[in-house]
Amino acid sequence: MYKADFNAADQADRFIEYRRRLKENQNLRYRQRIFHKYNFHPPTNSIANSSIENNIDVHANDQHSHNETYQEKENAVVVPVDVEPMDAQSTDDDVELNEDSQSYVDPQSNEDSQPSEDGDHEDVFPNEEGDNTSEDHFLSQLVNFIHSANLNKTTTNSLLSLLRSKCSCNAGGIPKTIDALWKLLDIKFDFDTYYFCSMCFAELLKYDDVCPTCCSKGTVNSELCIFSLSNEIDRVVKSNIDLIRWYSIPENQLVADVVNGNRYKNNTSESCLSLMISTDGKPIVKSKNKQTSVWPILSFLVEIPPPVREHVNNTLLLGLWHSPVTPPCHLLLNRIVDNIKCLIATGINIVIKKKIMHFSIKIQLFSGDLPARAKVNQLSNHNGYYACSMCLFQGRRCLRPCGYHTLYRWVDFIQAPQKQRTQEHINICSKRLDHVNKNLFGVIGISPISSILSIPQQSTFDYFHLVLEVHFRYLLSEWYSMIKQNEKALKLIDQYLDGIKYPHTFNRKPGDFSKFNKWKASELRCFMIYIVLPLLFKLSLEVPNCVPNVLISHFLLLFIYIRTLRHFDKRDHIENMPPYIHVYLSYFSKLYNPCKELFSVHALIHLWQQAQEHGALAYHSRKLPTNLRKARAWICHFRTPNGLLVVYYTSTQFKT
Repeated sequence: MYKADFNAADQADRFIEYRRRLKENQNLRYRQRIFHKYNFHPPTNSIANSSIENNIDVHANDQHSHNETYQEKENAVVVPVDVEPMDAQSTDDDVELNEDSQSYVDPQSNEDSQPSEDGDHEDVFPNEEGDNTSEDHFLSQLVNFIHSANLNKTTTNSLLSLLRSKCSCNAGGIPKTIDALWKLLDIKFDFDTYYFCSMCFAELLKYDDVCPTCCSKGTVNSELCIFSLSNEIDRVVKSNIDLIRWYSIPENQLVADVVNGNRYKNNTSESCLSLMISTDGKPIVKSKNKQTSVWPILSFLVEIPPPVREHVNNTLLLGLWHSPVTPPCHLLLNRIVDNIKCLIATGINIVIKKKIMHFSIKIQLFSGDLPARAKVNQLSNHNGYYACSMCLFQGRRCLRPCGYHTLYRWVDFIQAPQKQRTQEHINICSKRLDHVNKNLFGVIGISPISSILSIPQQSTFDYFHLVLEVHFRYLLSEWYSMIKQNEKALKLIDQYLDGIKYPHTFNRKPGDFSKFNKWKASELRCFMIYIVLPLLFKLSLEVPNCVPNVLISHFLLLFIYIRTLRHFDKRDHIENMPPYIHVYLSYFSKLYNPCKELFSVHALIHLWQQAQEHGALAYHSRKLPTNLRKARAWICHFRTPNGLLVVYYTSTQFKT
């Protein structure tokens, strides 16, 4: 049993060890299932027989060796891994799992991998005796290759045809089509598909149907896939039940995680599963004539500890919209919300080890970037009036000669206490909307999620988008405009960035500073959280006044505010943060362009309240998972891209 005084670093090391052993065991567990299926005795392995607690438990010596892994070398700057225990496995880090590292190494592999004296090699095709175990193993390897090579339907069928021709002695074991491959592996796709006109959004029977109202034959129709939420929850809970039980013990929980937020503690009970929902639009084809995008609706279980919570196989895919146009809120969410409401009312029964366990279902939060939040919440966009979902701050137009921006000035905010939004107020405003009053206090429609959560309290800001991609990128643009003519300063910055030795878990590192506009969110996170502060101090010493000291001091307030709310060891630290952001906002319009005091600046003041309700920012900000992003190239080759994305996502579950 773990002691209550374990700190966050101890817990982080246990999770790192768990993930390492999880990767080692994935292929072994698959082989064991195949053996059990055909009544063979699985190979014994001490790792597989150990309990989940033993997998997570790490000796103190392992922690000591882990902390000594990254040492500062001569003439090199090292990013410390012990500054934040969870950052190497951060829930918001853009980590791409290497599928090759998940392969199981058999104890006899050293001997079996050696070629014989006759030059024979291992036969990768199914044997002539029809060994079902080797056949299934071959087919699973074939699926992995199709994914890694991003093969489309035509090339996949060509590959299957080639394999059948080269293995004529046992061609019956190789399927003719990709659909037959899924059938042989017993992979089923449990989802419903709906088709809509992309112009008037009238529902159609088939994907190729022409809308009788629009009669437009040149427009690509839209499609929506809705998945079985109960099946998704059943799959994830069964594969993580031991870890869920372990994390339900308070001594094993991270202080900064969602499970210690006020919302979770006050609204959950024993045997409860809480969902964190997110959505975002991602382009598939960027050509103007054939532009299409997907809007996946994803969910994660709060009861699974981070970072395992966001593993690809623990992601719940609730729905998927594919279209050349963005989806209306009601089409995107109505069916999904109806499924959630049914489970909230009845709960869900899951059979685990021949016993029926009942779980109640609750919604923890919805997260998204500013455009996605405005669409889902049915509130004014970030450039309109009353755009804030947490308070009734109206905003005002900037003065001429500009007059193009809606400002949310700190001076106006503190002159009179701003009223807080409530879900009851949103519901009243939505009922009073008509053809004359199309916008009441920023409410522009009835949001489906209003029936399952409170928008002011549970619709959270994604700090990755709000802080890093919007606000911090603007600060970098202002600093760069000051030093772009100073070659010495730019050279010093680039040399400093090149000299950093990153931990191996940092897949993306900020590069050329002049190309900061092309940096991804994970690169901006790395730069802001670990690099920018010592870099600014070094710059002020070696190239004085290239960036005014007053701007550095001003940024330090934001740095402390975000750095603390992103991850903390004591919840009392949250209550100390408001003065930092208050002073920062009070001087922002004096040090930078007054026309840039937009809603994205105002929203910063609500982040400390969000951390109180839902835990540190790093544990409930969501991005599109890697497996869905990787599927883009594969999707483009199919007539109905949505279905192929579903095939990609569902078949990845088979490999664990």
